[in-house]
This record gives sequence, structure tokens and C-alpha cells, in this order.
Amino acid sequence: MQYLLWLEGVDFDATLTDTNDLSTIRGGSFTLLDAFVADQDPDRIARAPWRLLPRLHHVPGVSADLVFAGASQGLFRLDGSEQAVAAAVDGLKTHLSTCGLVPEKTSSGTPRKSLPLAHMRWVTGLAPIDGTGEAAEAAALRTAHFRARRTQMEDTAARRPVVPADRICRVGRTRPADDEIEMPWRQAADYGVDVTGLSADDRAPVPVSAAVKARKAVGRYARWCFHQDKLGWPADWRDEFGFVDHFQQMIAEPYVDPKKPTMREAVSGKLAVFYADGNDFTKIRTEMGGSPDAFARFSHEAARLQEAMLRRIVDDTLVPLAGDPDPQVWRLAATGRLREPDDEEERSGKRWLRFETLLYGGDEICWVAPAWLGMLLAARTFEAIRGATIEDPHTEDPHTKDKKLHPLTIEAALVFAPVKMPIATARALAKDLADSVKCGKTNRLGIHAFESVEPPMGGLAALRKRLIGDEQAFPAAHRALALDGDAFPALVEKISALKLEGRLPRSQLYRLLRAAARTGVSPEKPPRLLGDPEAGRQAHLIFERYCRGAESNTGEDDLLLLRSDDPSTPRSDLAAVNAWFLTHVWDYVDPTGDGTLDPARALGRPS
Repeated sequence: MQYLLWLEGVDFDATLTDTNDLSTIRGGSFTLLDAFVADQDPDRIARAPWRLLPRLHHVPGVSADLVFAGASQGLFRLDGSEQAVAAAVDGLKTHLSTCGLVPEKTSSGTPRKSLPLAHMRWVTGLAPIDGTGEAAEAAALRTAHFRARRTQMEDTAARRPVVPADRICRVGRTRPADDEIEMPWRQAADYGVDVTGLSADDRAPVPVSAAVKARKAVGRYARWCFHQDKLGWPADWRDEFGFVDHFQQMIAEPYVDPKKPTMREAVSGKLAVFYADGNDFTKIRTEMGGSPDAFARFSHEAARLQEAMLRRIVDDTLVPLAGDPDPQVWRLAATGRLREPDDEEERSGKRWLRFETLLYGGDEICWVAPAWLGMLLAARTFEAIRGATIEDPHTEDPHTKDKKLHPLTIEAALVFAPVKMPIATARALAKDLADSVKCGKTNRLGIHAFESVEPPMGGLAALRKRLIGDEQAFPAAHRALALDGDAFPALVEKISALKLEGRLPRSQLYRLLRAAARTGVSPEKPPRLLGDPEAGRQAHLIFERYCRGAESNTGEDDLLLLRSDDPSTPRSDLAAVNAWFLTHVWDYVDPTGDGTLDPARALGRPS
């Protein structure tokens, strides 16, 4: 008898982004990827005892195959008797609840890589394949998926019990501290540990939870395994490139000549958080047959798309900047450290990439970078996925007889958040923003910059409503802010040129917004919302007067960069929304204000 087993890691806010420590986050997110690797080589299995497939495959009377795996989920096909398969699944659950519970060490006392599966939360669903053919397999897959989801929704999936302790974890700050980690005294001081009397070579114990300790133990090394596997990085690059260990290091301004401009205040101290989710991926898999084979084919193509996105960002952007012999600020911004070049790590010649992938695989991807790199890297992401499709073997064009091609598109968000905002909050805001810009099977992007570490009262939707107005009342304005992802690289270049050439000063944009909100409104009434067409018309009138009087060649296209999907909406109705958007992203395009960090130049085209 054949069965399908759906296995998925869930509750990311409690098991993945419950801390702002990058090594701990890596130890969780890459655990989900590494556990599903379909490796049957005995030597490799011996070096990776956490792998899930061997746990199923080596049970007497059971054969197992990995059908597909995503960011946090996998589908296994099991063949055996009901009792043998049930025993194999029970053994897998035991393995998930015990593996990596405590970081292991070798005989020499050094940490041994052991994935912290026990500190994640897993849901499983098992279903028999009743019959033959794709229809029977598709039905079993739906049942297995439903059963796994039901255990999560009913809160019947196993959770690790919280161990009482009289201290709070200094790294996670959401769990009791029932363990400790020895850290260099400078790092320990960053976590509030008293290091009085310690010298440079001393270490100090930092109270942490067992979950943090287990994830952090593998997080420092997991990123290298990830880049070697997904991007094919050679082993000797380990000595050439490194990754920052903290968000504070990631966003700290690079050391430059004091006479050169520094980052704008609005940009300094912030992260760029990019979150993307696939559009209708579940629907496409269903249209392709909904069977395990269809899921496997789709998973393979989606993985290739995500790899292209990551390569465009890292290999095609950050690595060339890091290796550029010309000592310009772009190179330093991508790879510089936060101290002057006489720092020991700078003298070593190692170059540090200020970039991290927090989620990868399946329908989702999430990366973080310094705010001053956000616009460029987002543009690179959309360049990589433009025009991506997957062939449907079940349908064809009745005229050409060619197989139907499903577009692979994403809904995405680029959030600029203060570095002190919990990454779980920033990711949640980015996810909400991405959900709000969904527009059929097209690449879309929403952008928002947050000034406070506290999330907006009532959520992002309430914030946008207070600013722009209700989406049902002013749909054109909201759709205009759902940026066309395919056109986003060109949009970045246009804003860059507009800013650097001085054709439309930001002071003029603020003037437009004041006129849009107040002109013609009686003192006792509240100001207009930006989505109100009358606000747009008032802003447009002021802009036309500016164009007639300006010495530069400013034209209507310099302001009205964003368009509504509805061709019947007059462009002038969106002038206020356009002005707000330009002021909102102004500092993130060329953040030094002198062209030194011009994204248009970095994209490889003249500004």
C-alpha cells in the first residue's frame, strides 16, 4: 500500500523570528531547508544524521521517497503495510522531537553540526493512495495536506513545553533562560551582561533559552552551506567573504572619507526587509493536475526561479561590488565594516556581505539588507523573475498545440524599518503590505518606510486608510501604489534622475501635498485624504504652475510616475498620491544625495 505524508514546519514567529540575532534566525530557517534534502549516500547520511528521508526509508518493510520540498514543507511517498508505515511515521515524529535538542560536541569539545529540529514545531498528515493514476494521488495529497493543517488549526500539533526559569533569554527575549552561552566579553556586554573586570580575551556567560542555544550553534555555519549549495560558491570563498552577525553591523554606515557625504538621517539606522509570496501557486499546481508529480515539477521550477533571484542579488550585485578595485562608496556600502580600516578584521582583507536570506523556498522568500541597498536589490530581484513561466503538460493551445504556460509572478513588499524593530514585526508588516498589492498574475510591489519601532496603530491597512482613504472609496489610488514589479527597475532610474538633476525639488512636492490637503477646504473640515480625486486635481494645478515657471525641463511625466490600472482614471486625479510616494522614497534613492549611491548607475545604465 502506498501513502503520502505531508510534513511542514509552522509557527515561524515562535520558532524562527523570535529574536533579532542573525545566527539564531539562520539556525532555524536553514534547518527547515536542510532537513528535507533527499540524500541516500551512506557516507553523507552519517555526516548528516538529522536528515528526514533516511529515517523513513530505513524502517523495515517501508520504502520512502521525497516527492518535493519547499521552504518549510515536504511531501514523502511511503510504500509498505499500514502497521509498518505508521511505525515509520511515529519514528519520524520521535526524531523531530529529539534531534538537536542540545548542541552536540566532538571529542575535542568543538560544536558538532546537529540541526535543532526539536525546537521547531511540525505538523504531519498521512493519507493512503486509494486507487491508481494521478486523480487518486491528487486526492491523497489533498487529504494529507488537510490533515496536517487541521492539527495546526486545532492546536493539537506537539509543542515543546516551556521550561520555568528565573531569568529571561537575553538573545530571544521571549522565553525563559534555562541555559547559557559563553560569548566574548564585548558581545556579552551587548546583551546586558555585567563584564566588569574582564579583559579582551575573556568570555562571559549569557543567559539564553535552550532553543536559542541550539539554533545559534548551527546558524554561523549554515549560511555557508546554503550559499555553496544554492549558488555554487567555491570553498575558498569562505576565507574571502563573510557575513555580518548582527543587524546593527548590517546597517552601520561604512567607513568613508570624512569629507564625503554620509547617509541621510532617514536612511541611516534602518533595514530593508523584502518579502515576496507567489501569486496563485496553489492554483497553478492544481491546474497542472494537483498530483504529487505536478507538485514536484512545480517545486523544481519555483526553486530555479528563486535561485535566479538570489544569484542576481548576491553573485551579480554584491560580489562584484565587493571585488571592485575602485575604492568607491558603493563597494564600502556593500562590504564595509562599521569601524575604521585599522580594525583587525579589516586588516585581514576579508570582505563582509551585508545581506541575509531569512526565508527561502516554497512560495516565499524574505531577505534583509541595509536600507541604502534596498531599492537596488529589489530592482535586481524583479529583473531576475521578469517573464518567468512554467509549462503545463495537461493543457495546450487549441490553435498552436503548444503547451500552456503559467506565469510565475510574485506579490512583494519592500519595508524600511528601524533596526530596533523586532524582525518578526517588520516581516509581518511586509507580509501584510505584499498581500495588499496582489493584482492577478502580475509582479507587484508595495513600498513603505516606518519611522517608529512600534507598528502602526490598527495595522498597516488602518495606516493606509488614514493617509489615502478607504480602498473601496478610492480604488485607483490604492492600485497606483501597487507598483508594477516588471517596471520597477525603470521606475528607480526615473526617480534617481529626477532627484539628481534637480528637476523637481522635494520642497515642491511638499507644497503640492499641502495644497492637495487644504486648498478649498473650510477650516472646520478635516483635510482631504490623498486618494481623493479632488486632492489630486489641486496638487496637479500647483504642479502645472511650477512647470510653467521652472527653468528646468520639468514635465508632467516627472510627477505622474505611478498609474492606475483603470485607464478611465485621469492622471491628474493621482497627483497627490504620486507626490506622497516620491517624498516617501526620496531618501532611499541615492541616500547620500550626491549620486555616490545612485541606483541607476549601479543597475548598469546611465541615470
